[in-house]
Amino acid sequence: MKTGQDKMEKYMIIAVDQDGNEVGLESYVKNPENPEVTFESKEQARAFYDVVKVDLSPCSVKMLTVKEA
Repeated sequence: MKTGQDKMEKYMIIAVDQDGNEVGLESYVKNPENPEVTFESKEQARAFYDVVKVDLSPCSVKMLTVKEA
């Protein structure tokens, strides 16, 4: 049985344009077969977020915490 402390957190970055449509981050991913942008370290996710936030301005960029069981 897993407790809340045993769950691994991942961080996902998403971006949406001013109309609410998701903006693809394919140009930032290393593996085109898996276009999801996730990180296992909050520091790595934050550094990527900071870059994408500037690159995709005025889009809205969000960093989400994904909890896995």
